[in-house]
Amino acid sequence: MAEERSRRRPSVVPAILAVFAGAAVLVLTGFFGFYQFVAKPAASPLHSFAAVLERITERKTRVTGSTMTIEKSEVMELAVVQRRTHAIIKYETRWLGSDNLLIVRGEFLVKAGFDLDEAGPFTLADGMVTGDWPPAKVLTVELLDYDVYFSKNGTLNKLKPEDQAEAIRRLLAQARSDAAESDILEDAERRLRQRMEDLGGGVPIDEAMWP
Repeated sequence: MAEERSRRRPSVVPAILAVFAGAAVLVLTGFFGFYQFVAKPAASPLHSFAAVLERITERKTRVTGSTMTIEKSEVMELAVVQRRTHAIIKYETRWLGSDNLLIVRGEFLVKAGFDLDEAGPFTLADGMVTGDWPPAKVLTVELLDYDVYFSKNGTLNKLKPEDQAEAIRRLLAQARSDAAESDILEDAERRLRQRMEDLGGGVPIDEAMWP
């Protein structure tokens, strides 16, 4: 008789398992909902911006929490525009009333862009990516070729190799100065922003980020 009652008694194990399974489903559902509607929308713009920057700069980025940085590398300069330019200078010296003269013209390759050491960190503010982006700058001025248009030796003040070396140094300085005063910096900023829009048009970026 006792054995028959024991066989008829319903087991509570399945019910307990069902309760735990239901609770687990509720927890997972809640976590998924939080990620989809709270965490994911907050993180997505920053991750999207990081992906765009990696394509543009060809450098790794790191997102930690709500902050994104560009990882350091040996070369942290991003050149986005280059131009061939020309410069000309007149170099003359006087010694004991004797003048010498050099007129030198050079051809240069100028590259402009950004120093990525000065970029970031980037964060989210009101759903928009914000941070510090550096102003464009002249990165390199490479002398491709030069010609001595005119040279004149003084009676006592003869031209020396040091004079030509100094003339070339001043020619490079003139080319850099000319580049900085041209529109190459505005062109670099314009090209960068256009590339940002082309690759990540849906990423909300705070206009205050740009210099």
